[in-house]
Amino acid sequence: MQARPFRLSGERAHAAVKALLRIEATAWAKEWFIQPQEPQVEVDIGECALLDGGWRHAGAGDESWVALRLRDGLWRELAAELFGSSGLGGAQPSVLMSAVMDESLGDLLNRLLAAAGGSEAVSHPAAGLASLRTGYGSGALLAAVSLGALHIDLGIGGHVVTALAARDTPRSPRVQPLSPREACIAGGRIAVEVRVGEAELTVGELSQLMIGDVIRLDALHSKPLSVRTRSGRVVGAAYLGLREDHKAVQMAVQISDRKEAKHA
Repeated sequence: MQARPFRLSGERAHAAVKALLRIEATAWAKEWFIQPQEPQVEVDIGECALLDGGWRHAGAGDESWVALRLRDGLWRELAAELFGSSGLGGAQPSVLMSAVMDESLGDLLNRLLAAAGGSEAVSHPAAGLASLRTGYGSGALLAAVSLGALHIDLGIGGHVVTALAARDTPRSPRVQPLSPREACIAGGRIAVEVRVGEAELTVGELSQLMIGDVIRLDALHSKPLSVRTRSGRVVGAAYLGLREDHKAVQMAVQISDRKEAKHA
C-alpha cells in the first residue's frame, strides 16, 4: 500500500492561494472576456469531499489536480462574458459556443496548474473524478471565483495547494476598465485542426513504408473534411484548397446544434 502525505493547510497557505487565484483569474478574464471585471475569491469554503459529475478537471495525478464547475450551470453568464449579449436566445449553447466555452475553462485550469509549477494538461469533463484524492488529510481545498454574475467553484488538489502556498505572492494587479471589444470574443485563441482521414496499418507495413507508397484513407474524396478544435469537438466541415501558396480550407458545413454534432 502506497503511503500518502497527511496535509492540513492553515490561514497563511489559504491567504497565499487566494492571492494567486485572484492574479490568475484576473489574467484569464483579461485574455478571454469582452469586459473583464475584478474577480472576488473565496478559499476554504467547505470540505473538498468526493467531486460529482458536474466537475471537470485537469492534472497529472490524484494529488496534482485542479477541478472546476460553473455554479448552478451558469453557461449563459459565461457565454455573455465571452460573446456579449448577442446570440444567447437559444435554450442551449450552439456547438461553436460550447467549444469556445470549453477552451476558456480548460485554459483557466491550465493556468492554475502552471502557477503551481505543473505543465499543461488535458482537461477532462467528469472523467476520473473518483480517483482524485479529497477529504480530510488530503490538503485539498474548495475555492470560489466570482466575476460579476459568473460564479466558478474550484477544487484544488493537496500537492497544488502546497506548491501555490510555497510561492512568493506578488501583489494582485488592479484591473483597469477596458473599452468594449468589437470582436465577438476577446483575445483568446483556439487551435483548429482539419481531419483528412484515418488508416490502419500493421506494424510490419508501417516499418516497410517507402517514398512513393500510397496510404488509402477512410474518407471519400468527394466528402468535405472534418474541422475540429484541439479538444476534439467538431465545429464544421470544409473542402481542401489553396490560398497564396498555402493549403487552405473553405467552410462547407457549420454545426449549429448538439444533435448535428453527434452525427458529424
